[in-house]
Amino acid sequence: MRKSDLKQTVRRAVTLVEVIFSIGVILIGLLGLLSILPLAGKRAQDSISLSVAPVIANNVQTQLLANHFLSDDRLGAITFGAIDPQAVGETNPDLQGGPEFPATFPLNYYQQVLPGIDPPPVTPSFCIDPMCASLMASPYNATTPNSYYVGCFPYYKQTHDPMKDPSSGNSTSWPTRQPRMFRVGVKEDSSSTFSRFINVTEALRLTENQDDLLITRGTDKSLPATLSSGQIAPVAGGLEYGKRIPSGEYTWIATVNPLPGGVYASVSVVVIRRRLRSFDASSNTTPPATAEGNALGERLAYVTYANGFKGGAGGIVHLTSNANTIPKILPGSWVMLSRFSQIATDKLIDYHRWYRVISVDGTEERFPGGTVYDNATGSAFTNNVWRQKVTLEGPDWDFDYSSGYATTPEANPYSTSSNATYNNWTPYIVADRTGSPATIPFSSNTYATMVEGVVSVTERIVKLSDL
Repeated sequence: MRKSDLKQTVRRAVTLVEVIFSIGVILIGLLGLLSILPLAGKRAQDSISLSVAPVIANNVQTQLLANHFLSDDRLGAITFGAIDPQAVGETNPDLQGGPEFPATFPLNYYQQVLPGIDPPPVTPSFCIDPMCASLMASPYNATTPNSYYVGCFPYYKQTHDPMKDPSSGNSTSWPTRQPRMFRVGVKEDSSSTFSRFINVTEALRLTENQDDLLITRGTDKSLPATLSSGQIAPVAGGLEYGKRIPSGEYTWIATVNPLPGGVYASVSVVVIRRRLRSFDASSNTTPPATAEGNALGERLAYVTYANGFKGGAGGIVHLTSNANTIPKILPGSWVMLSRFSQIATDKLIDYHRWYRVISVDGTEERFPGGTVYDNATGSAFTNNVWRQKVTLEGPDWDFDYSSGYATTPEANPYSTSSNATYNNWTPYIVADRTGSPATIPFSSNTYATMVEGVVSVTERIVKLSDL
């Protein structure tokens, strides 16, 4: 071969096909990298939440003990009694401060009205929720034709059927009364007649904790910083960097579950990130076209199966609810289990405990009506439902279905007369409409409450007199 022919066979560059192939390989790598960025961001946010939330919870616990809202009669039930504001001379309610409401929070109310019960005092569970109380447009409007009722936590009537769409007009047909907490807000004063909730600004300052930080910082780290248009920006003469400024991302509620005897209570501070502010109860009687049309902030499910929960190792539950509600149960989220327990032949107490979700067994299962059965009654649910297998971490829990409770001879729970006929069951009736409620037994089953955005729950045993 001649030397000139050899030179012509030497490659001087890559071909266009090779360039395109190389670009494709690079793009595939970049796409793979981009796909993990959202996961990395979520993990980073979760780590921040897990770091900030316990600090917030500890501060809130201290704040509650320092303010003595309960002892000073500063707590008021949001819709207890379903009092029309016009009935108390409030023709034009102040939406910023909330319409007037009865200053008879159930704890003080039942202690006064039920002096002869055994053992006194009767102490129902309650949820301290200043944000909901002050931001609601109509906290006095308790009557709805469906299952929603914001006077409860979670915001469903005690007779809501979890297997029916909560917006349906026939969804309050559960055969027993379910455990609920009274939802209470903070009053402006300790008036014994009528008072107002603290206004929206005060409620936000109370619930948006000061340990929620804005960490945006200027390029020049030597300059001080100040708050400018919601961001930390360096300006001459501003605040030093590191000043704690709340952004409103984290808020809290506190669930108070009195223990038998009425002296101590379990107080759980629940820290919520980006809490949904849709508190007003819907009056729709027609189910929405999609599950997203129903309430998202607080959801209710029924425990149809449980295993474990012995020795403090948590256990497995099957949560079941109507098919037109959102399941959305993720690892790391929290679930509150609730049930009634009969501690004597004529005594009842409600229990509520928070559990952390460790794992979720795939996606939820969907079943048509007539294929999923209730362990308590042995009958099948007639509506389409979803069921999710969830592993929970937390203390022991008794899921046993007892023989049932005696039907309660209920008096009018709206009456404030001391000579009204009451009994030991009355404190657990959450009035959701005017007039006497139906005489039905209390449920012995377990229910689960799922609150959107919960990042941390801190529980502490305190004396009720210290709250």
